[in-house]
Amino acid sequence: MVLPNFNKKQSDIKGYMDKWSYLFRHMEELDEMPKFLDNRVFDLIFDIGEVANLTETDMKLYESNLKNKRDAESVRLTAIKEGLCEGRERGLQEGMEKG
Repeated sequence: MVLPNFNKKQSDIKGYMDKWSYLFRHMEELDEMPKFLDNRVFDLIFDIGEVANLTETDMKLYESNLKNKRDAESVRLTAIKEGLCEGRERGLQEGMEKG
């Protein structure tokens, strides 16, 4: 199938191949995800397309926010890991003192 030849209307879309073809064929003109494509995979593809169309300034802001989010998640996971280790050590120490 050649995408320029894909001319099905939304009401004619049946399977995943039709959905993928429709999405690729109409991606530039879509402002929001059509309801019939409401699926986690298609949402992700649509999000990627939105990021790809950001201006240079917005892209820098997006990347900065993404870095901050990842840094915060890393700090959170490290704190959990260190807390678990400290809790185990304290528990072992108290167990040794009592036992």
